[in-house]
Amino acid sequence: QAWLRDNQYGYAVMTAPDGLRAMEMIERYRPDMVVSDIRMPAMDGLQLLVTCHRRYPDMKFMVRSAYGTPELEEASLRYGAVRFLHKPVDMERLERGIAEVLTQSPEEERSGYLSGVSIPGFLQLLSVERKSVCLRLRDGEGREAVLYLDQGELVHAQVEDYLGAGA
Repeated sequence: QAWLRDNQYGYAVMTAPDGLRAMEMIERYRPDMVVSDIRMPAMDGLQLLVTCHRRYPDMKFMVRSAYGTPELEEASLRYGAVRFLHKPVDMERLERGIAEVLTQSPEEERSGYLSGVSIPGFLQLLSVERKSVCLRLRDGEGREAVLYLDQGELVHAQVEDYLGAGA
């Protein structure tokens, strides 16, 4: 807490004694970023992450733990954490990481990876939510497909030189 309060980037730091108090503070102050431990009384860090991500999908969230496993790290990232840090955390690295995430360009924020979800399943979700998006999909060999959805309906697709329109 003291280390981060004296940061060179000028961001404010608040702390909470447990997950429930952290959630109260998040609801009241709407911080740009939350850095949370996994093991906390009242509400653990994963529950806090899931709750925050549902209520405030644009809020950045980092998770840290001395008890990190590959499964816990994967779950944290799947539920919306931007980074998972293993304790002991190097404070200079944490400070730089926070600054990097908070100064990330909107283009970098929109770009990402999704694993464990099929493309048809993801498209179905976009359809149900009636989203208008442009999806760029790349396979392991660098080939790209572009799908355009308007209010959940596929209106155009392009794979290499092949063009198509939604039915």
